[in-house]
Amino acid sequence: MRDTRMRATGSRRVGAAGIVLSATAALVLSSLGAAPALAAEGETVTGSPYSDTPAYMTVTPGTQLDPTGASAVTVRGFNFDPTKPIYVGLGENLSPETPEQWRRSQGGLSGHDGDYVYGVPRLVVANGSEDAEVADSEMDASGNWTMSVSVPGAEFPSFFGGTVDCLAGAGCGFFSFGAHGRVNALSEAYVGVSFAEPVTAVAPQITGQPADASIADGADASFSVTATGTPEPSFQWQRAAAGSDDFADLADETAATTTVAAAATADSGARFRVVVSNQAGSVTSETATLTVSDTGGEQPGTPGAVTGYGVNQAAGAAQPSLTVTPGQELAVDGSQTVTLTGANYATTSDAGGSFGGAYTLFGAISLRDAADPGSWAPTKRGVSGVNYDYAGEAGVYQLMVNYPGSSTEPGMPYMDADGSWTLENHAIPGAQFTSQAGKTIDCLAADTQCGFMTIGAHGQRSGGVEVFTPVQFATEAQGIAPQIVTQPASTTVDEGAAANFAATATGTPEPALQWQRAAAGTEEFADIAGATEATLSVSAVTAAQSGDRFRLVATNASGFVTSDAATLTVSVAAATETTIAVDAQPTAEYPLHFAGEDVALRATVAPAAAGSVEFFADGVSLGAAVSSDGAAELTTAALAGGARSITAAFTPVDAAAFAPSESAARVFRIVDLAPAVDTIEVGEAVKQITDAELSWSVANYVSFGSGPGKEVLGGNVALAPLPETPTTADRANRAFVFAGGTGHEDAAGNRVIDFDGSVRLTSGTLPQWNFSDPQLVMNAAGNGTLTATIDGMWFGSAFDGEDEPYGPARVVVQTFVGAQPETSDGLTAFSVAPLFEGQVAAGTWNGAYTGATLTNEFLRHVNSNVRSYFLQSGSSSDSTKAGAPIGVSFAAGVAPTAAVGTGARVIEGDDVVLTATASGDPAPTLQWQREVGDTWEDLADETGDTLTITAAETNASGRYRVVATNAFGTAAADAVEVEVRAKRAAQLSAAPTAQSVVEGQDATFTVSATGTPEPTFTWQLRAPSAAAPEDVAADAGDAGDAQPDTAARALAVPLAEDEWVDVDGATADTFVLPAVQLAQSGTQVRVVVDNGVGDPIVTDPVTLTVTAKAPTDPGTDPGTDPGTDPGTDPGTTPGTDPGTTPGATPGTTGGATPASQPGTAGGLAVTGGMLPLAAAGVAALLLAAGAALVLRRRGAARPE
Repeated sequence: MRDTRMRATGSRRVGAAGIVLSATAALVLSSLGAAPALAAEGETVTGSPYSDTPAYMTVTPGTQLDPTGASAVTVRGFNFDPTKPIYVGLGENLSPETPEQWRRSQGGLSGHDGDYVYGVPRLVVANGSEDAEVADSEMDASGNWTMSVSVPGAEFPSFFGGTVDCLAGAGCGFFSFGAHGRVNALSEAYVGVSFAEPVTAVAPQITGQPADASIADGADASFSVTATGTPEPSFQWQRAAAGSDDFADLADETAATTTVAAAATADSGARFRVVVSNQAGSVTSETATLTVSDTGGEQPGTPGAVTGYGVNQAAGAAQPSLTVTPGQELAVDGSQTVTLTGANYATTSDAGGSFGGAYTLFGAISLRDAADPGSWAPTKRGVSGVNYDYAGEAGVYQLMVNYPGSSTEPGMPYMDADGSWTLENHAIPGAQFTSQAGKTIDCLAADTQCGFMTIGAHGQRSGGVEVFTPVQFATEAQGIAPQIVTQPASTTVDEGAAANFAATATGTPEPALQWQRAAAGTEEFADIAGATEATLSVSAVTAAQSGDRFRLVATNASGFVTSDAATLTVSVAAATETTIAVDAQPTAEYPLHFAGEDVALRATVAPAAAGSVEFFADGVSLGAAVSSDGAAELTTAALAGGARSITAAFTPVDAAAFAPSESAARVFRIVDLAPAVDTIEVGEAVKQITDAELSWSVANYVSFGSGPGKEVLGGNVALAPLPETPTTADRANRAFVFAGGTGHEDAAGNRVIDFDGSVRLTSGTLPQWNFSDPQLVMNAAGNGTLTATIDGMWFGSAFDGEDEPYGPARVVVQTFVGAQPETSDGLTAFSVAPLFEGQVAAGTWNGAYTGATLTNEFLRHVNSNVRSYFLQSGSSSDSTKAGAPIGVSFAAGVAPTAAVGTGARVIEGDDVVLTATASGDPAPTLQWQREVGDTWEDLADETGDTLTITAAETNASGRYRVVATNAFGTAAADAVEVEVRAKRAAQLSAAPTAQSVVEGQDATFTVSATGTPEPTFTWQLRAPSAAAPEDVAADAGDAGDAQPDTAARALAVPLAEDEWVDVDGATADTFVLPAVQLAQSGTQVRVVVDNGVGDPIVTDPVTLTVTAKAPTDPGTDPGTDPGTDPGTDPGTTPGTDPGTTPGATPGTTGGATPASQPGTAGGLAVTGGMLPLAAAGVAALLLAAGAALVLRRRGAARPE
């Protein structure tokens, strides 16, 4: 049974922070009080109460728990404070040398850097608590309680990451302490448990191979193997006939030893092996060969072999035998080795113990009783050095054979279960040697018989192993080539000291010795003068000699031998060793170090040598700092988020006096505040978002059978309804539903949606986490963030601490990737799981985990005592910490725009048509409106893009507009004016007047009239009465080629004196006859005014008078009133009106342009006699003057 309740190890407490756990924390705590003595397997284990509390616990069963599977136990508590809840957990104590250090009331700290770690939790609530339904047990009024617990085995996940191993650590047990962060000595107790020793199957291994056997014809041959394995392995011996490789199982040969009884020469050459098996595997031994010799009646055994037999075995038991091969003609100088083979040896001492075995010794015996051949032996009171004496040098001439299962000399052979064994290459000292008792023994002396003897080892008496087998030496010494018996060994000495090398060589005759040396790095050995002894001493070695090699050459008449080379290593006085250690990262209830911000690193060096310290993060240099007074400090902003492995290397200034050193790694946990999803910039709106809904659970962990409390504080948000019979998971996953969100979408497909509302999460009474006015931002790829304003409180005063408010702060709370919105019936919706794995850098908070429900921007404000609710930790509650899917729905589109083209001005009875243009997504609805007073009123059923007022009346005049509406807004077009005028008959305001102009000038006639609708004008001409058509044609012909084609077309129009002709295109209120001619004089002009209301108005005809142009030569006749001053510059344009008063003085210079009044500028007066023209030539003259008139005959419909 493996007791895991207490082990004395060094404390691993290094500045760890304490922890306060709420009702839903996932923990199994471990620590250690004074452990009771181990109970019997399966019995109840009772813990001892501490001195300041009567509380204690029991566990049934508390021993022999299954280390690899679940064990159901019952944990009971007695005499606890019934008013306070507790946690009970299984875990590992990290400070067993101080049994009460784990206790919170004694300042105990949790975590792998503290005093204890823990795993799966159990909650016991106070007597009468409302939380009893979610707890594992409830105290009675006396503070007693009971719960059933499944212990998962000796190894289980730690709440802080990693694993609790009750078989490898300092011991495990159940302990209790105050729940919800309360520190209460009356809640603290401990009881240890123990686990059964785990049984791990181990494949067999052969530790002793079967050896070849050489026996005489008719003797028994035994083969043995030794092997280990768990469970104990089985054996199956196999045999292959001589010359064959086909091995077959030997029936019933399933022990560690197999015996071939009464072997015959026909068995010689047979090979044997054994297959060793257990449930973990099997292994096959090496093969052993059987050699059977025909002795022809000689001494049994192989040629030269000698066998001796014991006589001290208990009566009725087979006596042991010892065979020495060879046992005859042994080399006198001891240069030979022999093989010893034992059979029928006792496998225990006379007392029945398996400790030890049999010593194998070479020497001589002297019987105490000549009648008893076994009286030399220890069991017959034989005395060492008197009745049996042997060569010294244990390990050379003194060896041993172990009893089966003995472990005293694991490097030596073992007897098998039948007492058979073999020991090869056993050395002998030669025919003359000094015994261990200091006597000289001469095996060649007539009164001395030498041989091998076996006696009980380690002082254990066993007559069943006492055998003496005599041997014989050759009678004449033979020449034997040298052999190195003991090789020289490499040596390391300090500079200035002496280096000694020794070797032993044998040979006959005794060989001469010569030491040789090869300098470091060379293979050339040279003799060392005078170095001819078995020992070489090199005095006062220097560093330059380090690496030199030395060897011994032994030579005699039969040959020579060279020893192995031994290397000299010279140690120079070492510099003083230094140690460097990086200070642990400070701990606090809130993070101190952030990615990209300054982090102070410090390392201490001992002894305080001058030098520099280089700091590294994950093997990358951060820079160096000078070490002063044994410490160096470096501030760096280069640490990335996550668990950073910080090391430091010290480089001394004086490298000869101090050695450099490197520190062990320290883990610094750096918080990267950058969210896992990059900031998304949303541009100008191309679509509006309305009616958005957000379903958001925020967090949904479940621990101790309950999840976070959830509460709506205000705004457009409500809690989703629960099922009729909600589960714990239903409550934990319950979502907050925010409604009425608005936002917009930009041209790139990025969206932003704002919601109004505040919600709160709680866990017990300690933390409050408030989230207000969430904003969802998402890019076109479906990646996004949820931002909110956070604030809240950690109520530390609940356990004699400080209340710690935080916020308000606007932070990214959650992130997500890969949302896939789908739109149906104008509504876009998606559901996406917020990031958990990968939300934070590996190891930011614990272990190497990356999972977090919420971002570091939020977690930095969460007290460390409850932060684990949102963090992956390897605990059983991890599966509930990943955030429930975020649900979002919204309508997206474009707010409408509207415009009306132009207003309308119509006459009553005409249609009014107004046209609107509108845009928006979705397409907006339209509503035409008319302004009535100061308000706009809808026009019934006018919802199209055209408004038509058929046969409008004057009361339809006013201002009109169209209003466009969709889900994203309303737009009113600018108003337009509609005027519907009443009809009014045309009225003449000013009639045309007669015109008198000089030929070649324009004649202009005007008319003015009013009416509704606006009157139209048709100008008419009538030729002079004296004109004849042929005259018109003749005059037109004289007009030359400059007449327009329209005038030429008029030649075909016969004009009568009484016909009025419409002037084509003359419909304006002004009518111009350009460049009139004399022939047009007398032409009558009138205009027809009409607006369709009443009868047309025909103006009275007016007459055009055209006067002759003044001659271009100076005038010859004086005017009736001569001018007083002759003109100095003749006019270029004839006067428009003939003078009526003669000039006073005749002009002396002909003016190019006559004066407008005759006689004023020396021009000739124009007389009336020049005016008459033939009426019939008017049309032709008009054409010659370029008048663009097209005359047409006017019908008789117009009155004159």
